[in-house]
Amino acid sequence: NKAVLLGLLSYYALFAKDYDLAIAAAKYALKLDPSQIWIYTNLAHAYLFKGDLKKAKEIYLKYRHKKLGDKKRKWEDVILEDFSIFKQRGLYNRNFETIKKLLEK
Repeated sequence: NKAVLLGLLSYYALFAKDYDLAIAAAKYALKLDPSQIWIYTNLAHAYLFKGDLKKAKEIYLKYRHKKLGDKKRKWEDVILEDFSIFKQRGLYNRNFETIKKLLEK
């Protein structure tokens, strides 16, 4: 599935700190298959890392309380797990705590 592959590309582009690629790949993937909600996590993260807190917040809040994937994981849990992985890999953003508090509401 092309959308899934593009979604994965957008995820790995975050670790390469190529946020423009992450955004472009995520947007294209979602254009091909908007039902792949998990790809919005990558788009939100890319905006956050790029410094566009407004766009990131919009996405983080839009999908709050949604279930993702076959395992029906909560959106909030996936986001917090991603933040933890990013920190472990040396990708830290000062707005992680802001987003965490936003998602806890």
